[in-house]
Amino acid sequence: MYFLDSITVYHDDTCQTFSSEEIGDIAHSDTRIIETDQGLEIELTTLELGSGTKYTTSIRSNLLKAKAQVRLKKLELKFAVKSFKIFEQGFQSWSPVIVSESTDTHSERESAPEFIKATYYGDVDSLGKVGTSDQFVIARGENDVLLGWLDGKSHIGTFTYTSEFISAVAHLDDTLLVAGDKRVLDPLFVTGQDAGASYSEFATLWGEQAKARTNAKSQIGWCSWYQYFTAVTPQIIEDAAKVCGEHNIDLVQVDDGFQNHVGDWLNPREDWSGKHPQMGQTILKHTKVAGIWTAPFLFDETSELFKTHPEWAVRDLSTDEPLKAIFNPLSWGGWAYALDTTNDNVLNYIESTFAQLKQAGYTYFKIDFCFAAAMKGVRNVETLTRAEALVKGIEAVRKGIGEDSFLLGCGCPFGPAVGLVDAMRVSADTAPFWDERASFFGFSETSPSQKNAIVSSLLRAPLHRRLWINDPDCLMLRQKDTMLTEHERNMALGTTLGTGNFTVLSDNFDLYTSQEWETIDLIKSLSNLDTQIDIEDPFAKDLRLDSTEATLLINPFNDAESESPILDKPAVLQSQSKETYVTLAPHKLGNNTNLEITQTWK
Repeated sequence: MYFLDSITVYHDDTCQTFSSEEIGDIAHSDTRIIETDQGLEIELTTLELGSGTKYTTSIRSNLLKAKAQVRLKKLELKFAVKSFKIFEQGFQSWSPVIVSESTDTHSERESAPEFIKATYYGDVDSLGKVGTSDQFVIARGENDVLLGWLDGKSHIGTFTYTSEFISAVAHLDDTLLVAGDKRVLDPLFVTGQDAGASYSEFATLWGEQAKARTNAKSQIGWCSWYQYFTAVTPQIIEDAAKVCGEHNIDLVQVDDGFQNHVGDWLNPREDWSGKHPQMGQTILKHTKVAGIWTAPFLFDETSELFKTHPEWAVRDLSTDEPLKAIFNPLSWGGWAYALDTTNDNVLNYIESTFAQLKQAGYTYFKIDFCFAAAMKGVRNVETLTRAEALVKGIEAVRKGIGEDSFLLGCGCPFGPAVGLVDAMRVSADTAPFWDERASFFGFSETSPSQKNAIVSSLLRAPLHRRLWINDPDCLMLRQKDTMLTEHERNMALGTTLGTGNFTVLSDNFDLYTSQEWETIDLIKSLSNLDTQIDIEDPFAKDLRLDSTEATLLINPFNDAESESPILDKPAVLQSQSKETYVTLAPHKLGNNTNLEITQTWK
């Protein structure tokens, strides 16, 4: 099914490849030391783990043979894997999660601007030239094969693929390795069971290896974004908090729009003056948990932070200018730059900022655009990879908010965050419309739309309660001020319930009828759905998600084609403690037939 074909180490301006013959026949619980011509020693250890094999690799610079220091670029383990389809994904929350032909390089992505590529994938140099996936990949051929990095705190781990091979790549980002020192890479897991079983096993092993935080309490909440966007006001938040208190909705989260500039998280815009960060205490007068959105690893070009400390930016590799991470002219007025989280002064600033927000009453923190801390660039500390830089940034946030606060990652590379966050957005942004409105450079799956959010949330369901709490993005129930049909709104409801029931509403409550409040009562009654989930076959159109508490059958794709009949019984979501019937036919725009939601008590 698979075997290790070669190992290649890239450093300075050279590389060296070792064939399977040179590596030798490495069996379970075996170790090989491979010496390069330049005095590096690659130590490879294999260990039987679960249904597969764990590969642990390190690179040591021989004190007597190597140069005083080398710059490590990457290490590649190439496996012979024949396949015709690939289950692939990018490295962060909004990145594509798709099934591709193994011969598809997605060549249109190569022409994307560098900052766009770096937003969604860990290996910008390979993007569009060869098939690419981040953190793990599943290949379908005569047999299914999964390859996955069991942690991501040491380096960004990616995969490149063809129909004949899959290469696991550890990106070491030109970090310095001094003679006599050793760098240990994140372990790699390879297994050949069926795709669904492999996916769940890998997620379990990954969580165990990375010491995942999986015990945080999940609560129903409300967020300002998908109704008010950046036009949110203090009065809107206080009014929503009052309604949430009346209906036992525990969480109210302030989203983007309160700040004067990105990076200046304690300095509100004019209409929030005197209301922030005091809004945390205002929320707590009405409900239990106050939450706030920030983008802690960005500062925009007009912020006080950038004016005061331009030297805190990651530097562009080509120009030595501040690294441009994202262009948002409508909401933020232009470019935002990446903060260098290897700089102790930056880390102290982040920790202090979040400690002050915690003191103001916030205990739920959504940190967004986290990929900025893991973009390629010149940093203060040359011995740290960009993954390690991101880890330091998230650790600074966690120090500021304390272990007892709830931390939700968004726009965040998955590997470095496991063990640090309590929850993770696992999809592109949702929207009050079904299909994406615009997409460029082959990244259509990343565009805000309800369809994209649903598809990604379903395909990443096995990560829930194995790595963190999965956040499928906000649920919009309103029947007015939306372009979503009843069918589409209930597709989102079925997805939210069937992927762990982490529910954050984002509506103007004034638009609700008794139907919406009955739906919220239903959601609250199904807390038993918050458990680990398995996906029967991630390659299927008709997706089946199973847990100890429920089964969800759903076809979220924008066509009526399916590999097998989806509705073999009236219910597609069936809870064991209560029977909740959600009939979701293969989706057609504007088609509300064969759809109903009812609740029957046993």
